[in-house]
Amino acid sequence: MFCKSAGLVAALSCCFAARMLNAAPLYAIKDLTPAGYTTSVAYDINADGDAVGIAGFFPSGSLVEHFFYYDHSTGISTIFGAGIVEPRPSITGTGFRRAAINDSGLVAGTARFTAGVPEARGFIYNGTTFTNLGTLAGATPSGIRPSSDALDINSSGVATGTATSGAGTTPSEFDNIDVYTGTASPISDIDGDITVATRGDFGRAINNAGLIAGSNEAGKATLFSGASETVLLAATIYSGEASVATDLNEAGLISGSTIATNEAFVYDTSDSSVTILPQIGTGLRMNANGINEDGDVVGQGDRSPSLSGEARGYVYVSDDGTSYILEDHVVDLTVPPIAGLGDWERLRAAWGINDDGWIVGQGDRRFTGETFPVNRAYLLIPVPEPSTMALLAAGMVVLAALVGTRRARTQPSG
Repeated sequence: MFCKSAGLVAALSCCFAARMLNAAPLYAIKDLTPAGYTTSVAYDINADGDAVGIAGFFPSGSLVEHFFYYDHSTGISTIFGAGIVEPRPSITGTGFRRAAINDSGLVAGTARFTAGVPEARGFIYNGTTFTNLGTLAGATPSGIRPSSDALDINSSGVATGTATSGAGTTPSEFDNIDVYTGTASPISDIDGDITVATRGDFGRAINNAGLIAGSNEAGKATLFSGASETVLLAATIYSGEASVATDLNEAGLISGSTIATNEAFVYDTSDSSVTILPQIGTGLRMNANGINEDGDVVGQGDRSPSLSGEARGYVYVSDDGTSYILEDHVVDLTVPPIAGLGDWERLRAAWGINDDGWIVGQGDRRFTGETFPVNRAYLLIPVPEPSTMALLAAGMVVLAALVGTRRARTQPSG
C-alpha cells in the first residue's frame, strides 16, 4: 500500500505541475502608489519583489513628481530624492522606463539635479547617495546638448543609457550622442566611435555579461557587445523599418518592438531566431517593455482596432506561446480598498517582470466624484487558479484517505 501511495503522490505531483504549466495566469493586485500621492507608475521589479517608479501629486495645481521605492518586505512605497533630483524622461524620447532596479537594490534613473545644470543626467542611487553619471568626455557645463539618461543597471552596478558629449558642431541634442556604460562619472561610450560618422547608438538595457540592447545609428534594434553590433531583424521582413530592443536576459533572449508595423518580438541570440508575439484581442499594435529569464514578456497592446482607450498591459507566456490581457486575469480588481478611490478599471501598461512572474506597471483608478481616472502603479503577484487548487485539495484528500486505510490495516490485532 505504501508503494501505491507513493505512486499516487508522484502522479498527483506530475498532474499538478502539468496543470500549472498549462493554466492561464491569475494574479492578485496591489496599489504601489505612495501615501499622499495621486498618480504613479512602476517601471521595474527585482528578484525580491522590490520595485521602483515615479509618483506625482498636485500641490498647487501643477504636477510635481518624485521617485519612489517599494520594499516588498514591508509592503510600503517610500519617496526618495525629493529636493535633490527631479525625474526626467529618456533624453531620446518617451516610451522607455524612467527607473530601474537590480537585485541588490541599486536604482538607476534619469533626473535633473536641483543643485546642478538644467539638463538631464543619469544617476545611480544606493539607498543613501545619488551618483551623478554626468556626460561623455568633452561635454561643456551648460547648453542643451550635454545630457544623459540611465535606463537600466545590472548586478555589478553598471548602468547603461544614452549620453551626449556636447563636443559636436550641430546645435542639436542628438549631435555626438552614443550608448554608454558606467558606475560613476566619467562614463564611457561602449564602442569608441563618438567622433566618427557612426555615432548615434542608443542603449536601453544591460545584462550581467555587459551586453546591451538598444538601437543603432540607423534606428534598428541592435545588440551591442563592445564595438560589435548585431542588428536583430536584419534577416526578417522588418529589416527596412525602424525598431528598438527594449530588454534582455542572461540567456540571451531580447525583447523589442517594430515602429511602423507595431509588432512585439523576441530575438534569440543562440540561433538568431525571431518570434513575433501574438496580438492581444483584435488590436493592431503591440509593444514589448521587459523580459525575464523564462522568456516571458510584458508590455502594452491594443485589445481592439479602436484608437480610443484600448491600450492594455499584457504578459506573453513563453510556455504556451500566448499573450494575455492582464486585467482579464486579476482575481479581484476591487482590492486593495482605498478611501475615496474606486476599483481598478484598466491596466494600461506592464513595464517589468521578474523571474517569479511578478509584474509591475500602471493602471487606471478613479477618485470619487472625478470624471477621469488617474494612473496608479500596480504590482501583480501570480496565484494558483481555483481549479488548480481544487485539484490539489482533492488529491490531498485521496492521499489522506489512503494513508489512513494503510494505518488501519497495519494496527496490531486484539
